[in-house]
Amino acid sequence: MAFKSCTSFSLVFLAMALAITFLATPAASTVDLCADADYKALCKAALRGITNPTAGTQVTIKALISETHRGIMNAKRFPGKDNIAKVCKESYEDALDNLNKSLNNVREQDKGSLNINLSAAYADFVSCDDAYSERGRVSPYARLNRHLERMASNSLAVATVLHW
Repeated sequence: MAFKSCTSFSLVFLAMALAITFLATPAASTVDLCADADYKALCKAALRGITNPTAGTQVTIKALISETHRGIMNAKRFPGKDNIAKVCKESYEDALDNLNKSLNNVREQDKGSLNINLSAAYADFVSCDDAYSERGRVSPYARLNRHLERMASNSLAVATVLHW
């Protein structure tokens, strides 16, 4: 009789343990990568349902690289008379370098360097507008830079979810 009770208890315990394990697994896989993002709508549009932190970080960085190429093309197309656009082109190129390093940081699972390189890319976008404001002018790239800054901010937020 005691053996039968012990067996029943063991089976109930096993069933409960399995149920808890299976119920906990989906919750872990549905992490909201945009929870800490300052620009949630932009973040969710970029990720389109991706819940894997590594994949999400890569997607946001690749989208930022694509938009940064647009900045370079604009700076080449509208060089300006006083070479301020050249400063912006160089800033965008520096940002691309930092973003490519960021992708490598993700592959190497180097979160510290990832944060440094994403932050550097963010600063590169700011420096383009600063070049104009130092001369008392409004940057013709201000709208694009604001968008790039928001994307970089979101990339940093998504990267905080990484647990390597």
